[in-house]
Amino acid sequence: MFDFDGVICNSLDVVLPEVKMVFDEVGFDKLSTREELISLLDGNVFLRLTAAGFPIGKLKWLGHKFKPHMEKLYSRIEPFPGIVAVVNQAAEAFPLYIITGNRVETVASFCSRNGIRGVREIIGSDVERSKIKSIRRIKKLHPDREPYYIGDTLGDMHEARKAGVQRIGADWGWHGRKRLQRENPEYIAENPEDLTALFLKFQREAEEGKIVPTRLGKIFEFLKSVGGS
Repeated sequence: MFDFDGVICNSLDVVLPEVKMVFDEVGFDKLSTREELISLLDGNVFLRLTAAGFPIGKLKWLGHKFKPHMEKLYSRIEPFPGIVAVVNQAAEAFPLYIITGNRVETVASFCSRNGIRGVREIIGSDVERSKIKSIRRIKKLHPDREPYYIGDTLGDMHEARKAGVQRIGADWGWHGRKRLQRENPEYIAENPEDLTALFLKFQREAEEGKIVPTRLGKIFEFLKSVGGS
């Protein structure tokens, strides 16, 4: 399971000024500096917004306000170097999903435009605001697999831990290694190529896991035949 902004999409420097502009428009000045805006992603962004005093009734308005800008905004944003190949390779080997605070339509258009293939489902905040719930739902679809969530913020690591999955922090994203380490993720990848190395490791371990029960089964059957039981 991949996050989108900060893992696949290099959006930070384009999105932050837009967020600041919208806040200014509604007279919300409690979060104005770059650090304050980035800190929104230390947890669930919607919960942190309301905790900071953003009017609850304006949250839906905020979504509508952003919607007209999104396609135009994301049409000029590029994927991180190397990430498209990594995602496409992973999708060939594993069931792959994108779980994001962005909108489904925005992410789908970005993926199509940039040649990202094999994503089974995109779950955006217009479908479910809680990444915990989204991750748990996907986890239930694959009970025989070890689930991983790849995110770039402290909030991603926190929600993935709550959802009960292994976490991979993306050092190249919005928060960086130092901030990610506050949540002690199981892995931190320095660049997209590191993800490929991790995926190969996971695949190798899964294949070894399949071999062991087969050997044990043969030994068990042999012992049964010897014992005559």
